[in-house]
Amino acid sequence: MVLRKAVHSLLSTIIVGLTSVYVKTDSLLYEDEKNDAKLKAACLLDVWGESCSIVARQYKLSPRESEVLLLLSTGRNTERISELLCISMHTVKTHTYHIYQKIGISSQQQIIDMIEANIKPIKAGRQCLYLSGNKALLCGVSQ
Repeated sequence: MVLRKAVHSLLSTIIVGLTSVYVKTDSLLYEDEKNDAKLKAACLLDVWGESCSIVARQYKLSPRESEVLLLLSTGRNTERISELLCISMHTVKTHTYHIYQKIGISSQQQIIDMIEANIKPIKAGRQCLYLSGNKALLCGVSQ
């Protein structure tokens, strides 16, 4: 339960950053399109977070290692993870080392690839459904 709350909190932080950047960079969007973009970003991050949870459970990561995994999978560096989790950079490096050892990988890109591999897109016409565990996101597909 604590892990789920922590992941939700981290995802909320990332969602706020992503949606504000998206809305600021495209001022031509109508208000309902802006809200739709925020919802899609939130849903996609929810699916991404579920994929991270699957990997964390599969490799028996600790709750803190799971939080670090989520942030690493979104491209965050050691310094930023340290700030977000209020822990030292050395502690982040230690958690990262343990994650790499438990999973059997050697780079952040391999983490991202592993998380992406758990998200299965199913395309049907102009719609696309992304599945990960018990989470799903339905999006329109651009031509």
